[in-house]
This record gives sequence, structure tokens and C-alpha cells, in this order.
Amino acid sequence: LYEDSDLKEWLNSDFYNTLSDSIKSLVVENSTWNIGSVSGNIKEVKTIKQTEEKAETFHANVGLLTVSDYASATYNLSCRKDITQSVCATTNYLVLDKEYFLLNPVSNAKMLWTISPTVENAFNKVSATAQLNVIPVINLKAKSSINGGEGTADNPYILSLSSES
Repeated sequence: LYEDSDLKEWLNSDFYNTLSDSIKSLVVENSTWNIGSVSGNIKEVKTIKQTEEKAETFHANVGLLTVSDYASATYNLSCRKDITQSVCATTNYLVLDKEYFLLNPVSNAKMLWTISPTVENAFNKVSATAQLNVIPVINLKAKSSINGGEGTADNPYILSLSSES
């Protein structure tokens, strides 16, 4: 669904071209994105990441969060075994006030996974043609380093490339 989509094209042309040259210098070009479909009975992060998502990949500069990216963003360790628990939505910093698309489609359906603040465990499924928010994701080069900031909206991190030794 995603590989030939207008969204992929927009993220990797229009959106990417709005980034400053200093930001682009930090981006891993042509990153590998795991876009395998994830079954409707999602549960364990390890299985999703190592099996389902890796079944299909593509290369691009910009992607979206995957189901396993979202599932890994909780401080509740029990959620690694069962991400469908309602506590996983309340302990995950990626549950935002608006619903947004994830990169992975739902297995055997023309639907995509989303994260929704109005669903008990945050996971939702919507038509691939729905119009929702997106959170663009880039992968940073290994030599990227934090040179300042606190990682907040008011004082974001300042990144740069470390000099090679």
C-alpha cells in the first residue's frame, strides 16, 4: 500500500525538500523501512518487529512510525509481551491528541494501522484512503550527536555530525 502511495512521494519530495541542508546532512539517505503487514491480532513487539514488519521493505529518506516503533515507546515493560493492554496506551508517549497513520498495513486488508487517542489500547484500523495526520520519521546518521537543548518543544535538541577521528 505505502510503496506506491502519494504519501510516500509527498514525504520524500515536498516534505524532504523543506528540510534545511544542515538537517539533510544528518539524515541516512535511502534508509530501509519495514513495511510488512501486521496481523489483526497484534500482541508481542518482538514477533511484530522480527517477523511481520520485516517481510516487506523499501528504501527512502523519510518514512512513518511502524507498529513496533509505537509499541516500543512505553515505559511499561509488560507491554513488550502484550501491547493490546489499555495500560500500554496510557504509558506511551506516542499517544497524541490526534489520530495518525502508522507505516504498516493490516494483514489481508486495504487498511492501515493508526494510533488513536479515542481507542482503549490506542490501536485502530482505517481505510488506506482515509485522510489522517502523519508523523514523518527520518533516521539519523550514526555520527549524529546532541550539542544542546533539552528535547522539549520550547528547547529542542540541537544536533550535528561528530567529527571523524
